[in-house]
Amino acid sequence: MTEKEIFDKLVTIVADSLEDESLKEKITMDTNVFTDIEMNSLAILYISMSIENVFGVRITNNDLPNLVLTKDFVKFIKEKVA
Repeated sequence: MTEKEIFDKLVTIVADSLEDESLKEKITMDTNVFTDIEMNSLAILYISMSIENVFGVRITNNDLPNLVLTKDFVKFIKEKVA
């Protein structure tokens, strides 16, 4: 799976989870999920569960502090599914 494919699926997960279709146009690889789209810890957990289901990866509590930018999520997912 390419980074672009992962990114596209990730953006869809985030937009669907936050019920904000406009995010599909706003999110870039450098988007900070906490400051740029203001996800709170509950949203992060919900989105993490969706990521686990869609990509078949496991995200632990130890992984979460390292997942800040969209590209961090993409890199993490790519490493896990490779």
